[in-house]
Amino acid sequence: MTWPQGPGDPYGQHPGGYDPYGQQQPPSNAIQPYSGPAGYQPGYQPYAAYPPRPKTNPMAIVSLVCSLGGIFIVPLLGSIAGIIFGHIAKSQLKTSGEGGDGMATAGLVIGYIFAGLYGLGCCGYVIFVMGVFGLAGAASSSSSSGYTFILPSLLSAFGIG
Repeated sequence: MTWPQGPGDPYGQHPGGYDPYGQQQPPSNAIQPYSGPAGYQPGYQPYAAYPPRPKTNPMAIVSLVCSLGGIFIVPLLGSIAGIIFGHIAKSQLKTSGEGGDGMATAGLVIGYIFAGLYGLGCCGYVIFVMGVFGLAGAASSSSSSGYTFILPSLLSAFGIG
């Protein structure tokens, strides 16, 4: 059974293209505004693809890994290798257009900092050992001054005099 549709029925079809909201219907052959390429729904624009990221320079990665490995694994050699690979990566990045400039810079900075710290540590250790041997030698000698052995031992250690 179907119910009769009257002109005031909001759910029925309105004869003659009558629109109760006062909007005109476009002709059937009109081009829809904002229509995208074929296969897309009207009103929606397809997303543009992101450009491909540049390839990361392998020397920059090696520089950062060696410098970080120089902190804990192979202290001085890792830092020196990180510095060398960092400079190689920087020179390659100027001409190749690859990515990884930040990695190369980080490898250089970490490498220089820890190589300097290890160098200072080694010099401090040598001075400490010379001081201990100097005090031990001064305590065993019969001279009145306890520090007469330190200066000659340091000078001979560095090849001076």
